[in-house]
Amino acid sequence: MRIGIFFGSSTGNTKKISYLIYKRLNKYIICNIFDISKINLDKFNNFDILILGSSTWYYGKLQYDWYNFLNYNKNIIIRNKIICFFGCADKLNYRYTFGDSLYYLYKIFNNNNIIIGYFNNIYKFNNSKSLLFKKYLLGLIIDDNNKYEKNIRIINIWISDLLLNILKN
Repeated sequence: MRIGIFFGSSTGNTKKISYLIYKRLNKYIICNIFDISKINLDKFNNFDILILGSSTWYYGKLQYDWYNFLNYNKNIIIRNKIICFFGCADKLNYRYTFGDSLYYLYKIFNNNNIIIGYFNNIYKFNNSKSLLFKKYLLGLIIDDNNKYEKNIRIINIWISDLLLNILKN
């Protein structure tokens, strides 16, 4: 199975998390990593598993490079892939839109694909479109602004779960 990690990052936080995920996951399965601002849609076809990362901006907006990529590829159709999501968010300053960017990616990529990588919510916030059943997040959300010391542990837990799900599928 081929894994592609695709990220959009404005300040470098999501890029940093992307490379942490890449380094950990690449120990077990060969994967490639791409900045979404520097690729075209055809790149997705080279992979069986897509790991998509975006930060949430302002009040629940998708990261700028992802927004441009999806706007340019309005009729995007990705099928028969295993897809999971991750991103950066700020639970203190944006507690009403915490991690909403994952929801927007999910809306586009959930059709005709297998979604894995749901994550138990470990944060306290007021609202998130990425929260399912008041318990699970659509993917890994890292609060890089406020919980940095826990990031490595959280990423390792998420990747261990991903590896188990990949083996099942």
